[in-house]
Amino acid sequence: RCLVFWEQVLQRLRLCQT
Repeated sequence: RCLVFWEQVLQRLRLCQT
């Protein structure tokens, strides 16, 4: 599913925010 791709992107963004 396409959501998997977005989930990975969101996780990366969270890592950058922390």
